[in-house]
Amino acid sequence: MTQLLAEKIQDANFKPDIIFAVCPGGAMIAEWLSRRFLGNRLTPTPVQLLYMLPKQKEMVTDNHIVEVDEKLTAIPSGLSKESKVLLVNDISRGGHTLYAASKFLKKHFPEENIRSATLICHEQADSKPMHYVAMAGKTIRFDWKSYDQ
Repeated sequence: MTQLLAEKIQDANFKPDIIFAVCPGGAMIAEWLSRRFLGNRLTPTPVQLLYMLPKQKEMVTDNHIVEVDEKLTAIPSGLSKESKVLLVNDISRGGHTLYAASKFLKKHFPEENIRSATLICHEQADSKPMHYVAMAGKTIRFDWKSYDQ
């Protein structure tokens, strides 16, 4: 699926200067795009992780329940404000994470230089990525995201 996603990004003539990966879901996809499809193992496209943090209940507005943890996430020094940015996640279910990550990146880069990409997008997601491989009508859960409590 990552190869198909890369083809869609390339077909749109977009070559990112940096890939921001929503952690943890987008991290492996960003690495594959960086070292195999949009860059190569000798000159990979730089990858930066975006760590997401649940908002406290009293801070939740418009159902956006996550935000970028700015203590753990940094914009690399020396990166041009005009850089082309690719935001990557594995899935966009409701779109809240994608929305929060995009909002964070727009504080640092022009909106027209930011593209978003996921492997899967739910058809009812509030915020849809510009590039995706599959549109889902059903809820998708990944086993590795389950927690024993």
